[in-house]
Amino acid sequence: VCKGGTMPAQLLYRQLADEVADIIFGGLTDRKGGESVVRALVDPYNPVGSTLNVRFNTSKTTRYWPRPDKSHINWIITDSDWEDKFAAVIEEHPRVYSYAKNHNLGFEVPYAMEGEARTYLPDFLIRLDTDTPTTLIVEVKGYRGHDAMLKADTMRNKWIPAINRNGKYGKWGFAELREVQDFAPAL
Repeated sequence: VCKGGTMPAQLLYRQLADEVADIIFGGLTDRKGGESVVRALVDPYNPVGSTLNVRFNTSKTTRYWPRPDKSHINWIITDSDWEDKFAAVIEEHPRVYSYAKNHNLGFEVPYAMEGEARTYLPDFLIRLDTDTPTTLIVEVKGYRGHDAMLKADTMRNKWIPAINRNGKYGKWGFAELREVQDFAPAL
């Protein structure tokens, strides 16, 4: 940043070029009419995934002790007080069958930012008690920067349609919750 708080022209042009590259990439991977040509990649050695063998050590002190009828994982490792509050809301919601915090589960979604490959680890996976088996991926977010927008866009417009089109893993959805004072209505 130069004197007076302005950004040098070459940095501004680089940022704009990166954003245009992301838009062009999206245009190349989406068909006209909105149908995406992106395919969901699943782990060939563990295509379904499970919380059955979750084991890890942690030094984090932010934890939530879930009800055993909603999550068989003995501790939910949280990244913020908001996630603690959200876990409590999940457990009281009548349509939540079960849930897990996505901590050491191996569930990650690739996305691109400024031309670089990145990995997104959403916050929670919630199994909803519906007619069709449905998994809701939930991101608890206070501040929403450019990176968070790209992650949400990738989930909504690429990964979710791709996994639902596959049809082998039930129905999936995505929600980004930013009402940190009261999650219940949004959930």
